Amino acid sequence: MVLDNKSFAQKTLVVYGLCFIFYGASFMGETLGLEDAGSKFQGQKSGAVGWSAAQWGGIGAIVCGLDCLFVAFRTGEQTALRTILVNVFACFMRVGVFVAQGSKDWGGELVHKEFLQGGFITTVFTIVGLYNLNGNMKAVKNVIKVPSMSDLTHAGLLVQFTLFFFYIMMFIWTDFPGANYQCQGGCRKEAGLYGMMAWTVTMWTQVTLQILAIMQTASNAEKMEFAKMRALTVLVQIWQMHTPREKAVAIPAKETENKAAMAVAFLSCVVAGFSDKLKGNAKPAKSATRAKRK
Repeated sequence: MVLDNKSFAQKTLVVYGLCFIFYGASFMGETLGLEDAGSKFQGQKSGAVGWSAAQWGGIGAIVCGLDCLFVAFRTGEQTALRTILVNVFACFMRVGVFVAQGSKDWGGELVHKEFLQGGFITTVFTIVGLYNLNGNMKAVKNVIKVPSMSDLTHAGLLVQFTLFFFYIMMFIWTDFPGANYQCQGGCRKEAGLYGMMAWTVTMWTQVTLQILAIMQTASNAEKMEFAKMRALTVLVQIWQMHTPREKAVAIPAKETENKAAMAVAFLSCVVAGFSDKLKGNAKPAKSATRAKRK
């Protein structure tokens, strides 16, 4: 069996990954020929900007899923444990969103069935994740350092982390929809938009923190593979920015800024992923963590 030689943490990440991809597809809804995310989760069809928030939430969830599967199958135990830690942190965020939004049956925002199902899955993921953290997670050196031409893999990943980190700060501490989208009558008047935005924030926070988990414990070869995968996911983000429905609601000046940021993120991933081909970086040795994988 493909999972026979995997640790419990790696097997856990496989389950996490598949679940994220399922929910990511559900958030993308009509784009993938499925039910609209607003109708499915909030009991009301998404508005124009709410649709955009759901798309970004879906893309973020799928990236989370791909990250989990990548770590489970392509890296070692220490990276798996740190990825579990990232998942637990994000699960606590989602528990907070469930508590804040509540079930429609109790006067809240979420369809009761989805509230119970999603809340149960998130609680189980949290408990199983915490159990995994009983493992031997080793201390690591600080990876937040000035980028260097001598380590373009690290530098490229750090650039993407920094970009995404500032986006997360804007999501949390500014009115991001109001500043970046054209809402009829104001974004606060679009039903369900900010509720959907909360889920989007939890997904992209996990996407951002996962970069640190990889930087801390993965081998150089594994980091390069991860960067190549992330380059492809950034292309999906750029594709989303070019979809007609996204362009119809985005403020043109902000759309240009965001496209430029994603172009930098893509370039940084390409640099990190192909650093062995660039000056100042030796060809990566065979993965040490993979050789020691349990």
